[in-house]
Amino acid sequence: MNFREEVENLRKRENMINPGDKIVVGFSGGADSVFMTELLLACREKLDFSLILVHVNHMLRGEEANGDEAFSAEYAETRGLPFFSLKADVRALARKEKLSVETAGRNVRRAFYREILQKEQADKIALAHNRDDQIENFLFRLIRGASLAGLEGIPSGNGIIRPVSHIGKKEILRYLTEAHIPWREDRTNEDVAYTRNSIRRELIP
Repeated sequence: MNFREEVENLRKRENMINPGDKIVVGFSGGADSVFMTELLLACREKLDFSLILVHVNHMLRGEEANGDEAFSAEYAETRGLPFFSLKADVRALARKEKLSVETAGRNVRRAFYREILQKEQADKIALAHNRDDQIENFLFRLIRGASLAGLEGIPSGNGIIRPVSHIGKKEILRYLTEAHIPWREDRTNEDVAYTRNSIRRELIP
């Protein structure tokens, strides 16, 4: 992957980003969201738009989760970006609404992103799904018995953009490592009790 080429490609991708856009960035502090933000910041040098970083602390990992939130706030501050964060007891919400923790967390994130989108009169939400996520999503839906239409990749549209959906995880990690850009690791991503993690760690290899 050539980072400069990716910046230029992002600038040219039709309807991805337009001059004057205000973009809410879903920012976990993990490698994918850090890389996406770095890409957007580089693209912003050639195309006039603004970014707002939004972080959700799911309260699932105690001090580690608080560390992710602190890292995200510091990252935003050092780059001069507006920052919003939310603490949400996702496990309790999952029990209350009889959902998986994954689904409850996703619902909380999407609702908060939409809230900030409206509050800040922003135009789009940027999510950091990468190419590996697309593969995992396909296999997850296949296992669940989705229809052919349901086997499509993670969709964009409805005000959501995915600037790094074509870039693999290894490429993202390689770039951040070589550029000495820090990120946070979420140890729950290693827990194969979660179906998507099992697909990522066991099925795909």
